[in-house]
Amino acid sequence: MRKVLIWILPLFALAWSCAKDDAGTAERAKARLTLNILEEGPRLAARAADEKAVQDVNVFLYDVRGIARPQHFYVRGDVLECSVPVGEYEVYAVANLHEDMGAMDREELLAYEFRVPRSYASLPMSGQAVCTVGPKTQSVTVSVRRMWPRSSATSPLTGHSTT
Repeated sequence: MRKVLIWILPLFALAWSCAKDDAGTAERAKARLTLNILEEGPRLAARAADEKAVQDVNVFLYDVRGIARPQHFYVRGDVLECSVPVGEYEVYAVANLHEDMGAMDREELLAYEFRVPRSYASLPMSGQAVCTVGPKTQSVTVSVRRMWPRSSATSPLTGHSTT
């Protein structure tokens, strides 16, 4: 009987640890996600054709529950295709900066100070959305809008003049 217990206890411990591992693997399962970045509002015929076009975008994904680590993507164009862990995310999109902002936590992103564009060929835009990524999630749209009026030199984030 004693020899049987010596073999059963380690096998039970091994089975228990594998069960925990399977639960962790299921939580880290990834799903394919397509993010479409769409400029908000109607296009005006009097404006330049590509002034409101999304030429490049920095996308930041923050897990609402705080479990998955934040993710950052930089793409040229207005569509991002990626694979991310299943979960609920806050999605922040910053378009037309023409540079990779790099990974940032949410507080750093919200405190980020934007420069006044030197050219109005494309205006910086930003937007935010909340989405749930699951096995059936195919596509999510994030609307972005201009960060300040074309004729203004005041930052929309701080209200201070940026010139």
